[in-house]
Amino acid sequence: MPVESAFARCEWVDQQCLLGRGYSKTVMVCVLCEAAKEEERDALEQKLHQLVNEVNESVDKSARIGAIIVTQQAWSIENGVLTPTLKIKRDEVEARFGEQAQQLAHQSAVNKKILVDWS
Repeated sequence: MPVESAFARCEWVDQQCLLGRGYSKTVMVCVLCEAAKEEERDALEQKLHQLVNEVNESVDKSARIGAIIVTQQAWSIENGVLTPTLKIKRDEVEARFGEQAQQLAHQSAVNKKILVDWS
């Protein structure tokens, strides 16, 4: 949760969920705010890298983010990602992005760099 809380401070991110049980690195799945969607992808990616570097400096090595999946579809009750009380269904995020996250975590660990994947 500290990693998600730190990541949530980013002005460009509306929703986020950290995946990583059994992964070689943790992977942040996030939904950008509407204003961020107006920005150039390269500029956003640079800001996300900077954010991850800041977050990673403040957490244990085992909790560091190795990759980010940026998804275009906001999470809602209607699409099954949020509960009626607007909490994120982690199992649903894992079901949708788990395989992709696991591959990115492995690539990040092997290449020793932070990866950003745009879904």
